[in-house]
Amino acid sequence: MQSTRWEILQLLQKKGKSTIRDLSDAMGLTPTGIRQHLALLQRDGLVDCSEVRGTVGRPHYVFTLTESGQALFPRNYDLLADWLLEEIRTTEGTEKLTRLLQRMGARLAEAHLPRLEGLAPQERVVALVQLLQQMGILAEWSEEAGTYRITVYTCPYHAIVSKHPEVCNMELEWTRRLTGASARITDCWLWGDECCAFLVEAGSSNGLA
Repeated sequence: MQSTRWEILQLLQKKGKSTIRDLSDAMGLTPTGIRQHLALLQRDGLVDCSEVRGTVGRPHYVFTLTESGQALFPRNYDLLADWLLEEIRTTEGTEKLTRLLQRMGARLAEAHLPRLEGLAPQERVVALVQLLQQMGILAEWSEEAGTYRITVYTCPYHAIVSKHPEVCNMELEWTRRLTGASARITDCWLWGDECCAFLVEAGSSNGLA
């Protein structure tokens, strides 16, 4: 990224919000030059602009980082998750860590269950895959001999699952709750497979939906 635009992003990250005049004064550039750089950053979805009206005078425009812009700055979420999981494993043991992650999977599913009530098994599988896609996860489904295969090509926990494979139990429980059926993992990146896959038994019930 061009150094001037990166400096603008850094200033917005530090200040939270700034006007063109604020950025012009801080960087020693003309307002016209700042405006041109901001236009490119807006085009790339990194900066947002909102109009602010005062009690008197003309309205002015305030610029802030979008979520994509904020994502350019490291936050170490994966590192924090790694530390927390390791602390739980050390103090409570692997078995309790596994049960905890299963409960988390169930809790994460609860918010989506109302929209799935009354749906047929296939409709629930489709809704689950659509939910994954909305979360930015590349996923698809297929049906064969009365079972459904949900294939996931991008693992959202890729950075931590190699050290903490118990995380897979959270995803499995999430799948069971949302489909309302028994499910098992058939493919996994940790096993050397090219994807992760869950096999859902359409005619079964996990007794939890």
